[in-house]
Amino acid sequence: MAILMGILTAVISAFIFIKLKNVKEGDKKAETQGKWFFCSLAVYLLFDIVAALIMKNHDISMLSSFSTLILINAMFLLAVIDFNHKIIPNKYVLGMIVIRFLLIIFDGVLSKNFVEIMLKSLIGMLIGFIVLGLTALVSGKNLGAGDVKMYAVIGFFTGGAEVLDVLIYSSVICAVTGLLLVALKKCNMKSLVPMAPFAFVGTVLYVFLGL
Repeated sequence: MAILMGILTAVISAFIFIKLKNVKEGDKKAETQGKWFFCSLAVYLLFDIVAALIMKNHDISMLSSFSTLILINAMFLLAVIDFNHKIIPNKYVLGMIVIRFLLIIFDGVLSKNFVEIMLKSLIGMLIGFIVLGLTALVSGKNLGAGDVKMYAVIGFFTGGAEVLDVLIYSSVICAVTGLLLVALKKCNMKSLVPMAPFAFVGTVLYVFLGL
């Protein structure tokens, strides 16, 4: 059942990816649509099936597992957009919040524990927003408002302080990658680096290393 959920989620997400990745009119090239579909499908199949199996081994409920797969897949979409255009569209972040809110309602109805689930999710959102907001203030222009909102929505999905795990993983990968790029003279210490790709990797590591 976990593998089937991973496959179905991956296929649906690949179709959605093709529809949403083009945030600028000039990006819509028919000849690249097929390539992007199969590339995204391969990524989604790999991560969704493995993540679904990991969560099954941890006895995580089907609905919570599905919510996590949605987070992983949405983060891949944001990673591609941020890498190509250096933006994180507000409407996509809002869409993630709406989807998570609906999943919380379903989970709350089924488990009869809506208040606790919602409270944990809101705490996660607040932690993500505050930690990244303070970091953005200290770092100046190295982090944008989109990055802050992105980690807030990650916290909304993970709940509680678990968003800090994602932040730690993504920050370490970002720092190592940045140092390598500087060493290879591909950028300098003042270069702006898109954060969403590292947030995606951080999210995957958070799931693969045991939630």
